[in-house]
This record gives sequence, structure tokens and C-alpha cells, in this order.
Amino acid sequence: SIGNDIKKRNEFFSDILKKIQHNLLVVELPIHKKLYNDIYKDYKETFSKVIAGKKGYVRTNYAFQKRWVMNGMQNFSTVLQTQNILLNDQYNFKDKTAILVAAGPSLDFEIENLREIKENKSAYIFSAGWSISTLLKNGIYPHAFTSYDPTVHNTKIFKVIGEESEKFPLVFGSTIGHETLSYFKGPKLHMITSQDTTAPFYLKSKDESMRYVMDAPNIAVITLQLLVLLGFKRVILVGQNFAYSKGKAISDGYVGNVVARGKLEVPDVYGGTVETEKKFNDMRVTMEHFIEKFANVEFINTTRNGAMIKGTSFKHLDELMQDDLIESFADDNWYKSESINYDVNFMEKQMEKMQNDYENISTELTKIKDIVRKVKSLAINGNFKQAETMYAKLSGLFGVMKKNVYFNRFIMPMNRLYYDLFLLDVEENKHEKNPMKKAENIVNTLGKFLFECEKDMKKAKPIYEKIQTQVGNYIIDSKS
Repeated sequence: SIGNDIKKRNEFFSDILKKIQHNLLVVELPIHKKLYNDIYKDYKETFSKVIAGKKGYVRTNYAFQKRWVMNGMQNFSTVLQTQNILLNDQYNFKDKTAILVAAGPSLDFEIENLREIKENKSAYIFSAGWSISTLLKNGIYPHAFTSYDPTVHNTKIFKVIGEESEKFPLVFGSTIGHETLSYFKGPKLHMITSQDTTAPFYLKSKDESMRYVMDAPNIAVITLQLLVLLGFKRVILVGQNFAYSKGKAISDGYVGNVVARGKLEVPDVYGGTVETEKKFNDMRVTMEHFIEKFANVEFINTTRNGAMIKGTSFKHLDELMQDDLIESFADDNWYKSESINYDVNFMEKQMEKMQNDYENISTELTKIKDIVRKVKSLAINGNFKQAETMYAKLSGLFGVMKKNVYFNRFIMPMNRLYYDLFLLDVEENKHEKNPMKKAENIVNTLGKFLFECEKDMKKAKPIYEKIQTQVGNYIIDSKS
């Protein structure tokens, strides 16, 4: 029984959606709605949220599944050449205060306060995404600029920064749009993101377990995770509206058009309500989720006219400066420390393992394609009994391919959505009684998936070969 257990309720609805790829019809019993109206509302709300989450998952994966993998592969050379900001606690951030500057419209009210904080060295200032444009426009250089957007559009920010990039460091997510990094001329550090399939395979610290930032809907949530992992005891949010302020959705430094579309009302920081839109509200909910996980960190929201963020206290920044931000400790040169070398022995083993499986993947794919062709031929000739014996062979061969690290790290993640649909079709096909339809389903479903995999193998080949060369050179340089 699910009862009032919210976790079980979510799992129940999630399991239903996992097994459905066609239209879903929900039939309500009027008597249940009448007798159990409160429970009905709770279940309906939960189901709606689960459906929205599923839609978001599908949309996000469809849009970025190939970009995440290709970016991770193409950025790997820069990752090898830069420091991992999350290794070895090498920076003196423990128990310090950080200001996370976002690009909300309320940032425009805090420019002079941020200038004073930077001059007094009373906090570390981390500029997330487009907020860097507003800061530079006003002559303020943050202690770090963070960016992670996997799309090519992210180059807009870097073009705006221009030569100013030499005056502060960039902390980039390893799956950032690969076109962007060459625009930044200043010092770079990297953080490995959860969507990266390249760096986590090849890289291992000599002394500790690796730390990653989980992918999120916006750079502010990524940066919040980063600040917590770096050891900051207090994080102050500035310009984190998640809402409109007098019809504006973003601060004055943004280059482009942002149209206020919201008709959604949410609680604001003053106890009233503020207008927003679903996209911003989803970002807010995600940030609240992470804040709840970081119980040992104090979060203060100073964003005027912003949406209320659960887990934070609210205080105006100028008041906070008078009462708390007094000590001078922030170091502009914090990032100038010795580089941390990765475990080259581990890299060497991983390089050999990857090369071995790379050389085998084409053969494994060819064997599966041969079986698929046999199934098609046997079905056309009405030899369904022998076709059934092919299904077992197909399952065994596919099991071998799933263990191939080249397939697992590069090809399958680029087709994760197609892979999910393929597994769903396989599960449904187990119950198919019509032998001809069963054979057709297997041929069509697996054929589509293999076609996409082969296309991506051709695209990935030159990039993969470059990675292996880079890893080999890194190992040689480290041992010399």
C-alpha cells in the first residue's frame, strides 16, 4: 500500500511511466474524487509532477545527449592542461564566506556593494554565467567566473568578456560547449560534471576520491554545489531572483532579448508574491533541493524583489556588510597554486583498456547486425522457430557489447534516449504473441539503435584517437 508515503507514491508513478511509451489515458472514478477529495488532489499533484519530470528528462536528453559526450571528449585536452579545482583542498576557502552572483535583475541594485566587498576583501565573489557581463560593465573583477552551458550559444558570453578575460580565472564545467574555451585567454580551472563520460574514466587522484558537480538547469545551481564542495561555510546569494522585477528577467549586462512570459505567482522574500515563469521556478526548486542537502552550510539570500528560496534566510546585502562582512581575507591570487597531477599509472591502464575495447567494438556490432539480418530473413520465410533461437544469441551478443567500455563511455551515452526506448521495446516484445510482429519489432527497434550508434562512431573516431594521443603524451611527460 502506498498510503501517504510520498516517496512510495513517487516511485509508483515513476514505475508506471517507465513502462509506457505511447499515450496514457487516466480514468477517474467520480465516487473516489467525492469521498477522498484531499487524497485525490495529492495523488493528482504528485502524478502531474512526475509526468513533468519525465517530460523534462526526455527533452533535456534529446537536446544534449550528444553534446554532453562530444564536449567532454573535445574538452579533455584542456582538462589535462588545467587544475581540477576540487582536488586536494588546495585553496584556502575552508570556513570562509563566498558570494554567488547571478544575473537576475536585482543585481543592478548591488553593484556598489559588490565593489566595496571586493575592495575590502571581505568575501570571495564567484560570478555565475551572464552576471559577469554586468560586473565587468561596472569595472568589477570577480575572484572567479563560472560557466558550464553545453551549447554553442555559450560563446556569446565569452565574446562579450573579450580581453578582460585575462584579469580573472574561469572555472569551467568539463562538458561546457567545446567551442567556447578558446575565447577565454585568462587562467582556467576545471570541475568535472556528472554528464562527462570521458574525464571520470581516465582520471583518478593520487590521494583521494574524485569529486564531481551534478548537472543542473542553470549555472547558479552548479556554482552553489562548487562553493559547498570547496569548503565555504557561508554562501550569500546576490541577483538570484528566479522571478521578474518590474518586468525584467535579467540584469542590464545581458546581451540579447529576454521577454517576460510569466503568469505564475510564487512567494517572495518579503512575505508577498512575485511573478515568475515555469523555467525560473524549476531552477528555484532545484536549488532548494541542493540547499536542503547541504545542512552544514549557511545560505543567505540578499536578492531584492526575488522569489523566496527555501533553506535560506533573507537580509539586504548592505545590512550584511555592516554586521558580518568585516574581516579581510579574500586573495585575488587564490588560484595560483601548484598543479595537481593525476595518477598516471591508472591512466595508462585505462588507456590500454579503452583501446582494446575500441578495436573490438566494430566486430561486436557486426555480429549483432548479422543476427538481426538472420532474424529478418527467417521471419520472411516463416521460420519463426529458428528465429526464436536467434533471440537468445542476440541477447548474449548485446550483453557483451554492453560491457565494452568504448560503447559504454562514448557511444551509448550519445544515444541514451534511444537506448531507453530500445530497452522498453524489448521488454514489451517479450509479451508479443504474434511471431511475425515480434520479429519485425526486434529488427526495427534494434536496427534504429544500431544505425544511430554507427553514425556516432564515425563522428567520435578522430576525437577518440586524439584523446588517446593526449593521454599518452601526458603519461610520458609525467614520467620524464
